[in-house]
Amino acid sequence: MENYINWTKVHGLNHQNGSFKLYVSSHTDGYFYGAVLYYEKSGAWSADNNVINVNMKLEQFVNRSEESVYQQCIDWINNNLPGKYTIELIETKEN
Repeated sequence: MENYINWTKVHGLNHQNGSFKLYVSSHTDGYFYGAVLYYEKSGAWSADNNVINVNMKLEQFVNRSEESVYQQCIDWINNNLPGKYTIELIETKEN
């Protein structure tokens, strides 16, 4: 059986360490999928060192309810991206 996306909610995650994304989507298999897209920086920009490395990272979650998968994302953020942040819904994409 094919699994298609019904809709996806895109949230802006405005964190003290950068601007990231949180996605929640409904699929035809009856599950909801969540993802946190963020990056990590290393290195420094100075007169002696001109290297900053940016590594994109993705954490994924799945659950039977939209609220539960959203909460899994929030719990992961709280445990792995310490610091102050706000989240706002940017758009809902219907497929």
